[in-house]
Amino acid sequence: MKFPATALPFRRRRVDTSDTTTSSHTHKIEALDSIRGIAAFSVVFWHFASIFFPAAIGADTSTAHTDHERWLYESPLASLYSGSFAVSLFFILSGFVLTLRFFSGKQGSLFPAAMKRYFRLVPIALASVLISYTLLSLGLYTNVVLQAGVTESPWMGKAYFAFDPSFMAALWQGLVGVFTTQVAGEITYNPVLWTIYYEMLGSLLVFGLATLCRGQGKRWILYAIALLAFMDTNFAGFIVGMVLADLYASAP
Repeated sequence: MKFPATALPFRRRRVDTSDTTTSSHTHKIEALDSIRGIAAFSVVFWHFASIFFPAAIGADTSTAHTDHERWLYESPLASLYSGSFAVSLFFILSGFVLTLRFFSGKQGSLFPAAMKRYFRLVPIALASVLISYTLLSLGLYTNVVLQAGVTESPWMGKAYFAFDPSFMAALWQGLVGVFTTQVAGEITYNPVLWTIYYEMLGSLLVFGLATLCRGQGKRWILYAIALLAFMDTNFAGFIVGMVLADLYASAP
């Protein structure tokens, strides 16, 4: 009995060469996940060093626990765990990924993505704030004790978690505050959420700029103007990523 080729259960799928670099269903460049992973590891290591080996990230030498901390900070190896560099890399990746399909012609409009952006970011932001609120309410933060008795890290001082917790304040912070302003360190439930502010506004910035510039012959001039305007801010990384996405989509 002869079966049609499409009905054979053990038919070997033909492997396309593009499968080695991207997912055929999502068009995602899988190598970017490796870059994200390395950057995330750098951020984790930087925070670990800031707590237990503060001199290794630039704190005063009096906080050093070993003779190697300051040497490590002044060596090229410090770039491997630089939190600032890793976060900047995340912003560049965001600008690239958010606009690549648009520049490639696979996404007709960025307006739906702009409308969904907040709802994609808010679950993790809100969850982290509420978890932090719970820990603070139960008195489980020991950063001040740890700083004074063990690490002597200025990053672990009294600036964090030294306020009375409020559920409504935490709810507002997780839903609105972290997206619209840089929450003061003295009242923040999650200090690292300062990046969400830039992630939200930076996304909207590149959505608008990409929509304005796609197909324009002089868009590179507009890109240069935008980079100059935001050169000294964290928004520059998003613009760099967007420009790279345009180049990736348009150049051979």
